[in-house]
Amino acid sequence: GPLGEQLHLAKRLGEELMDRGNGQPDVIVADVHATAELLAYSRAEIDSLGDRFHRSNLLLYYDEPNMGIHLDDRTLLVCKKIMWDAPHTTVLASATIEPWGKLPNWWKGRCEPAQRCVITQEPYDLPTSKLHVWDQEAKTVTPLSPLHLFKSFGEFSNAIACDERLRILLLRHLTSQQGTELLSSGSSKAKAAKKEKGGDWMALHGELKSVREALESEITELSSKRFDQLREKWTGRPRPAATLREMCSKSGVTMIATVDSRGTAMQLAGMENEEKWNESIHRLKARMREADRLNKLSEKEEKRRAKDEEEEAKQGLSVEGGKAQIALSTGLSISAEEAETVDDNTLVMLSRGVTYSRAEGEEGLVKRLFQQTLLHVPEKAMFKKQPPIHTLVVDYSSIYGTDCQGVDVIILLDDLGRLLTYEDHLQFLGRLRRDGTAIYTSLRNLRAATLGALAASEAEAKEKQMLYEAVESSLIDSLVDGRPPAKFVESLLISAKAEGRGARDVAEPLLLSMLNLSLRVPHGSMKDGDALRNANVECANDKEFLVRFKTLLTAMPKVVKYFFTLHLMSQKAALDGMVRHCFKHAPVASTFAHLVKFLYDVDALDEDVILAWHGSAEGKKELEGLATKLKAFVEWLQEEEDDDDDDDDD
Repeated sequence: GPLGEQLHLAKRLGEELMDRGNGQPDVIVADVHATAELLAYSRAEIDSLGDRFHRSNLLLYYDEPNMGIHLDDRTLLVCKKIMWDAPHTTVLASATIEPWGKLPNWWKGRCEPAQRCVITQEPYDLPTSKLHVWDQEAKTVTPLSPLHLFKSFGEFSNAIACDERLRILLLRHLTSQQGTELLSSGSSKAKAAKKEKGGDWMALHGELKSVREALESEITELSSKRFDQLREKWTGRPRPAATLREMCSKSGVTMIATVDSRGTAMQLAGMENEEKWNESIHRLKARMREADRLNKLSEKEEKRRAKDEEEEAKQGLSVEGGKAQIALSTGLSISAEEAETVDDNTLVMLSRGVTYSRAEGEEGLVKRLFQQTLLHVPEKAMFKKQPPIHTLVVDYSSIYGTDCQGVDVIILLDDLGRLLTYEDHLQFLGRLRRDGTAIYTSLRNLRAATLGALAASEAEAKEKQMLYEAVESSLIDSLVDGRPPAKFVESLLISAKAEGRGARDVAEPLLLSMLNLSLRVPHGSMKDGDALRNANVECANDKEFLVRFKTLLTAMPKVVKYFFTLHLMSQKAALDGMVRHCFKHAPVASTFAHLVKFLYDVDALDEDVILAWHGSAEGKKELEGLATKLKAFVEWLQEEEDDDDDDDDD
């Protein structure tokens, strides 16, 4: 029922059962949806200051509020609801949330008078991570210094001058030797700091914060010449690494982040070697049969012991807790009952020291062993001995707050890496303990993880271009082959997936591809492969451009409708992309209203999206011309909407 009824019921039951809180909890642990509902109830229904749930009596501790809001519109919406109804005392707990002044206004709730207090920690004490890039084609992994993240000294100097936090974060990626070289050959200020602290970086590892503070000024004052010298000196040598397994830790725990955690875990465990995999299944099956035999013997013994207590004391069985255990590997045993709860492939995966975690769907045994591995704390005397489970494969749900003292290697695969924000990347790097290794499968994602906004815009533009090229190529192939709508859609989905994108991302590049083809390909050649790929015939007038576009749209109305109607955000992105195209190509600008109507007629653009864009464009000088062109169509839509309302009233 409604949350208010639940709270009243909990209070009544608490009073009846005389529980410690008398039905009035001191702490409520809730997911974001229940939190939003509780805060909305407090704001709308409770006016009495004496009520325990009045907003002035609540303290909201919102853990990792920025997690996933860029990946899922529903998560963003519920986050906004929570902040809109946030109580007077609210704590946003995150190591990676933007500074208060840079946050969008919706983070600040109803902007009621408030005193803001920030509890933070400067990132001097963050664990050290040595950066590496894995080149899958060359089958090598190469260490990178912080200086190699930048394309030039100009980019480096501009970045550290504008972003204080960035230059502090870069210090965490210096090796001991690199830090010592900076202190030894740097400015007099850095040398004085070294002398005062009593030695070099390697002698001061217990004083990590002090050393990094001394190095910060040296990084800031680095000259172009010194930058080039150190960059050349710190160039790492690539080492062979053909597979993921070769990059995993040999002494600690490896954490690998990807979209498909189970599939990657199976790959790491060696499932591709079918012969050896089947041999492992046979061995485990034999152990399961033996365990079943021992358990049956154990049951018989239990019956005998029940008859004669004196005889029970004299007998002993080599089983644990009366149940036989199946040894998956050294130090890792499970019960026969647990073995029956998972499939054969999962058992082999676990026997090879690999487990996984995902947002939903993992088996109970897999989850238990994953959690057990998180508790592993390596002892110095046994530092080189790996735990039975030594490889953790995770998806996005484990990037925030999954801590394991044993992790000394983290690997981020490209399929997930390209979806992450700078804050997500920082959280993933935080899964690494001090002096560990961070391996990325592309320099692009490594720059995004370490340089933030500096690399984000560049990467986003490049990714959009790659997606556009992939979609246009698939579009041309489908037109030439005359593929039916289902195959057409499938082809475009494959292209998007290859670029790490989903179906909702296709609408914008699909529309831009159609516009570009209409600008350069005659309408009679829209199925000619050579013309679609190479023709560059300008339109004689606006009418010809519209004929070309209509020819394309008529060839695939169901395909366009499919991708546009997956989500309103897909339509908004496509419409915004067409607006940007208007500033580059005159025919698109002059026929803007016609193009919008064409898309509306095939049910690709919703009238709410059109009306919302027109409303937001009014008053903006740069969009005034387009808004004027669309005005007549917008008025017609509004009239149609009014007529529908009148019909409903009748």
